Amino acid sequence: MRGPGRGDCLAVCALAALFLHRRHRGDDTIALRPSVLSEEACLPGLIMGEVPYAGDAGYLTTGPGVLATTPDPTGAFHRKAAPRTLTPLRVRPPYLTDPAGRPDYDGRAVVVACEDNGVPVLVVTRRRDAPAVVGALGPARAE
Repeated sequence: MRGPGRGDCLAVCALAALFLHRRHRGDDTIALRPSVLSEEACLPGLIMGEVPYAGDAGYLTTGPGVLATTPDPTGAFHRKAAPRTLTPLRVRPPYLTDPAGRPDYDGRAVVVACEDNGVPVLVVTRRRDAPAVVGALGPARAE
């Protein structure tokens, strides 16, 4: 039985170089179309940052012009609404450097990086729910 050959090493090195090159360019923004829901929905997610509406509530209520955190899976009580000053910057994959307590959602988490009057804010949700979160926040600011 033979070990890995020279061709195997070259293939692994080429894949690693491609991955590292993409990370170096900062090309990890996830492109998606915002989706404005016609009625409110409650989705898994949370808002992280040094803002009064952040917390580990576990759910986000989204809808036309509405983004709020809530511990209630129905979204009916104890909401903390995000202000209209919360502006989405981009959608990206989770980083190891993100704050502790960021959910993973079985490897399906994405981070909507936002800003609220100069304060960085992260909205973490499942990838499939990110369009509704971005749609609730309004148009992204051009950088």
